[in-house]
Amino acid sequence: MCRITPGRFDSEVLEERRKYKAALRDIPKSALESTLLRQLRPLRVKAVFIPNNSNGNKRSIAFAYFESEEDYHRAKNMSVFYYHNKLSWYEGQQTLQKKTSWYETSQEKAERHYENKEQESRRSIQSSNNQLYEKTRLQKLRSDKTEKGKQREGGRKSKEHKVEASIMQRIEEHQDMLQEILRKLNSLDNRQVNPAYSSW
Repeated sequence: MCRITPGRFDSEVLEERRKYKAALRDIPKSALESTLLRQLRPLRVKAVFIPNNSNGNKRSIAFAYFESEEDYHRAKNMSVFYYHNKLSWYEGQQTLQKKTSWYETSQEKAERHYENKEQESRRSIQSSNNQLYEKTRLQKLRSDKTEKGKQREGGRKSKEHKVEASIMQRIEEHQDMLQEILRKLNSLDNRQVNPAYSSW
């Protein structure tokens, strides 16, 4: 069964016809497209197509094409029979929703994966910064301790130098006093040896 269009092979016409397409499930293996189209005429179906599987056998699904969106929605709300077999409309929108949901789920997973990677990267950077900060802090503490040690050492040496200078000054003072005492003693001895210096 075929449908002939005048003129040339117009892709725009085919795209327009594909716009209002619905799928039917539970199609018998022995179903014919011409007979199925005859059964669907009251629903204003314009064309019917039953695809084959990879083995060349007819699948249990058929595609029905409508002329308008109104016919499409009206038919979707009605029950369909192929002789004594009841058919059901295959909700392509649900498939689209499933695909959309799967895409959104995959996108969410990718976003979560990216967020996890970003968080791990941030944690790694934060850990590196903390380690660098701790290392710098320890180096500063060591440097401060070394500087304070040097200052204490310098202060201790300065104090020792001051004490030593004070001791040396006292020693010199004592030496001066001893020399003065020795000079006076020598003067007394000279007076005792030379009586001419007496008051007679």
